[in-house]
Amino acid sequence: MRDALTVAHVIDPGILKVKNYFIAVETSGEMTAGETVGYTQAPIFKSAPLKASAITAASPDAPFRPNANVAIGVEPERFFRLFLERLTGRV
Repeated sequence: MRDALTVAHVIDPGILKVKNYFIAVETSGEMTAGETVGYTQAPIFKSAPLKASAITAASPDAPFRPNANVAIGVEPERFFRLFLERLTGRV
């Protein structure tokens, strides 16, 4: 239901509760390659192999710069009401 939920959020932003995150993808780990990591505040720390990447660890005074809105909650009744209205044509 991810695609339908995303479209529903565009129609009715109150369906999802979102929070700003900085999202990074682990690309060098042996056991974690491809793992997505989310940070909600600065500083953002990197593992040793990633320190040379374009995204570096921030100083404690650095401002938090999110790069994604992450859904952290949903109003299921509100979503399913909108979804079923669209499916049945009773808008």
